[in-house]
Amino acid sequence: CDYPLSNAKRLQTIYFDTEQGSLLQHGISLRLRKWPRGRNVMTFKGPGKDAFSRREIEISVGPDGLDISKFDLETQAAIRKICHDAPLVERYATDFRRKTINIQTERSLIEIALDQGSFVTNGQSHPLYEVEIELKLGDRAEAVAWAKKIALEAQIQLETISKAERCAVVAGFNLPIQSAKLEPFAPNASLDFVIARLLSECL
Repeated sequence: CDYPLSNAKRLQTIYFDTEQGSLLQHGISLRLRKWPRGRNVMTFKGPGKDAFSRREIEISVGPDGLDISKFDLETQAAIRKICHDAPLVERYATDFRRKTINIQTERSLIEIALDQGSFVTNGQSHPLYEVEIELKLGDRAEAVAWAKKIALEAQIQLETISKAERCAVVAGFNLPIQSAKLEPFAPNASLDFVIARLLSECL
């Protein structure tokens, strides 16, 4: 491999929602992740402009765990409005080891994460094997091109579903259905850009 592979890091994550899955039905995940060296991070993830992007807010928290009051007031209000003040409970968990590769091109920085471990839902453990591609900086079309290349060479399925959504499906929840809103392409649009848009609306 021309790109160095990092050492493995163990990541343990708990996902929170109401008993009815209110956050899930709005495309939102709320998690508490334990990083190495005792660092805990609370993360809010919501829908972005398309299936390839997410609105993400991370807050470092102490050992006491989930505390939505540490988010900004707008995010707190959004969570409370969706949940109707119903209590947030632990719904799913993941425990995996991650190795990463950073791809630096002339235009972009792309992180490829190799995750191997398990996720737990309804008291049952299931294997987790995932390749996650994240555009850190630059051209989204390049990230899509790398995703296609990896999926083809490794013979794996290309998806935009998150770990939280995968857990929810196994737990028996239905994911919210979003209507496609596809605008006409510019005459000079690149093939990778067209594919990225189509995938983001159709996957």
